[in-house]
Amino acid sequence: SFHWGPNYQWIPDQKIQELARWMIHQGVDLIHGHSSHHVQGIEIVQRQNGAYGLILYGCGDFLGDYAIDPSYSSINI
Repeated sequence: SFHWGPNYQWIPDQKIQELARWMIHQGVDLIHGHSSHHVQGIEIVQRQNGAYGLILYGCGDFLGDYAIDPSYSSINI
């Protein structure tokens, strides 16, 4: 699990994406990213040996709602 990137960003930085892909190619099977308070998407990366790794860049606020601005709230339906 990695706490990375700035808050309230919808797309992970390029350096974060490069680091995550590098870790998958080093043998890590699953990377769980968090920090932005927004869902940032997933990526499936195939290694040279044919195996796959999964990157969850940002999973939003599934366990808590820390937003001060109501427009960022994860509990608004």
